[in-house]
Amino acid sequence: DAALATLSDLKDAVETYRRAFGKLPQSLAQLGPAPRDEISPEQASLVDEHLAAGSGDGYHFRYRIVPAPDENDEKFELAATPDDYGKTGRRSFFLDTAGKVHGADRQGSLAAPDDPLIEAEKTP
Repeated sequence: DAALATLSDLKDAVETYRRAFGKLPQSLAQLGPAPRDEISPEQASLVDEHLAAGSGDGYHFRYRIVPAPDENDEKFELAATPDDYGKTGRRSFFLDTAGKVHGADRQGSLAAPDDPLIEAEKTP
């Protein structure tokens, strides 16, 4: 449940960044902490330093921009895999470009869009 909540938080941070700066961030690092009163596209202060580095709640998070002909139509995907399969988690998760979360026990590998959907009531 913590990994799903973090995936949702990252999705919200990416969308907030897009609204604030008019584009998607190139990496999770750009969502990270900024010095006081120095928020910028390079340091937006939307997530903590761990999530900006792609780690949190025993999972590793990956972010990818899905190109589109028009930059304003670009979408993104997020994935979460256990840091230590079997200890920090068993299931991997994938947030598709439509904002739907898929998940499966992938033995620590990346989940994919063809994995089963996680029921809406289970996602934050």
